[in-house]
Parts: sequence; structure tokens; C-alpha cells
Amino acid sequence: MDSISDIIPFAKDMLRQRPTRSMLKIYMLGSTLAVLGMVGGMRSATHLLSL
Repeated sequence: MDSISDIIPFAKDMLRQRPTRSMLKIYMLGSTLAVLGMVGGMRSATHLLSL
């Protein structure tokens, strides 16, 4: 839970600074890739466990 407590102040700081549109696109792309990677990893792990 230590990482959650680090993310919250970072998110508040980002919202206070009013990030530019291009920065938001980069963050959204990174978040999407992270979620897709996590889903792919979970899918691989469940496939290996079912063998």
C-alpha cells in the first residue's frame, strides 16, 4: 500500500498544474499499455496454472 500513498500526492499535484493536452495523451497511452500488460500477464499465469 506504500505505492498508493505515493500516487495520491502525485495525482493531486498533476491536477493542480493543469497538464497540457499532449501530456494527458501520453499518460493515457502509458496507462492503457500498463493495463494491457497486466491483463496479458494474468492471462498467461492462469493458462500456466491450468496445465
